[in-house]
Amino acid sequence: MSQIRFQIIGRGVVATGLMTAMALFAISQPASAASLQTFFGIDQGNGTPPTAPVNSLTARNSFLSAFTSTGVENLNSFTLGSFPTSVSFPSTSVTANSTIANGSSNFVAGGPDNGAFATSGTQFLDTAGSVNTTFAFSAPVAGFGLYATDMSDGGTAADQLQLLLTLEGGGTATVTTSLTTSNSNANLFFFGVASTNPAERITAIQITNSFPTEGDVFGMDDLTIGTSLAGTATPEPGTFMFLGTGFAGLLALFVRQRLTASN
Repeated sequence: MSQIRFQIIGRGVVATGLMTAMALFAISQPASAASLQTFFGIDQGNGTPPTAPVNSLTARNSFLSAFTSTGVENLNSFTLGSFPTSVSFPSTSVTANSTIANGSSNFVAGGPDNGAFATSGTQFLDTAGSVNTTFAFSAPVAGFGLYATDMSDGGTAADQLQLLLTLEGGGTATVTTSLTTSNSNANLFFFGVASTNPAERITAIQITNSFPTEGDVFGMDDLTIGTSLAGTATPEPGTFMFLGTGFAGLLALFVRQRLTASN
């Protein structure tokens, strides 16, 4: 890296790397808030599952391409009628403990329910009218997405899927769909979110619907995580040690020069 000469400090001492080190240190600091990117695409079913779900598949593929590695929980290994208290994401080492809030009745279903259906295999998480489920990840992830089926297909108000994210450092953020009430029975959509700030990944996610009193039965399937964002790199631990050593050396040089000049 080239060095730039800066202004005179004290009595004739020239700092030839301090500003460069300060700039590097500032760039290496984590951002104060996460930047979130969402992915969404919906296909109408007209009473039966769409046979060519182009929009939802495009959104899912775009989501998957944002990460270097992904894992999918398809819910096909769980007992019918049960609620999965722990899920895994094959091809990754990440697992998640899942909890359900009082008043919600989510369970693994093995067949269509009022238009809700599985998107891979035969099983899916049936919301039975409302959902308030939290997944706490064993390690921070860069993104989360899922398929939802038969949501907001009529009613007095649009029912929205909401994802409340808990971020590294204790911050939170919420992303919400923009559905209308004009969706057909057995519709299908993919909804996902990625944190584009590698310093503030997602540690937990709470899934809710915005209008639970309406009793809109819908399904969720293919819970998907992205473990690391494509095109990003985590700073090496030695970077901060190097910068600290550089500051200490510059300070020692400054003090020595001041003592020499005063004699």
